Amino acid sequence: AHPAGRASRSTAGAPIGRTAQTLPAQVAARILEAIFAGEFQPGQRLTEIALATTHQVSRSVIREALVLLDRQRIVERLPRLGARVVAISVENVVELFEVRAALLGVAARRAATSASDAALAGFDSQVAAIEALAARPRCAASVYADQSIALQHQVLDMSAGRWLEDLYSQLSNLALWRAVVRDRSVSFDTAARRQSSASDWRRIADALARRDPVASEDAARTLLQASGDYVRSRLAPRPDPGGPRGRG
Repeated sequence: AHPAGRASRSTAGAPIGRTAQTLPAQVAARILEAIFAGEFQPGQRLTEIALATTHQVSRSVIREALVLLDRQRIVERLPRLGARVVAISVENVVELFEVRAALLGVAARRAATSASDAALAGFDSQVAAIEALAARPRCAASVYADQSIALQHQVLDMSAGRWLEDLYSQLSNLALWRAVVRDRSVSFDTAARRQSSASDWRRIADALARRDPVASEDAARTLLQASGDYVRSRLAPRPDPGGPRGRG
């Protein structure tokens, strides 16, 4: 089930007052959009007066909006300092990769035994398509990323897991994940990285075709662990060229 479907079922027949988005929630959504757009940087302070002026609402509405964003770990409120955009650490991102790798591994293991022959054949065809995409030296990272995400959801669909896709989607939509990884396609920003990823997808497809649950789970975990390792290397602080060696 997708988030939109869940929302429509859970709110069907509910009083309008309970389904309409509150003013603080609307403001929180606008602030979130600004964060995704890069208008606010990690660690930047969010002042109530400036936000109230921008959105033409009271400071109390801004305060409630920031509480909502704090609950989502998008901003943090500090005593006497106010609110600021959460500063994202490399380890936060790597942790998300580890959790997603575990979920995708479970989905692949289940898919190896529960997916239909037709579903596996369709998946194999899509893997062949992403291999062809990776072979193009000038393939846009965002295009490859979209195809990789689609394949991940195919695995989740084939797993027939009741909660797996919901949990996976929630992680994929986390503000931290979107701001640092997904929307920037950091995982696939070089041709070599895309080709390596495509090879990992081929291993998953081959393991699924053999109906091997252990190999399927291992290959799926490896796929995301490799992405996590690469993103860690890309986000890690660069050595200071003016450090002791540079001056020596």
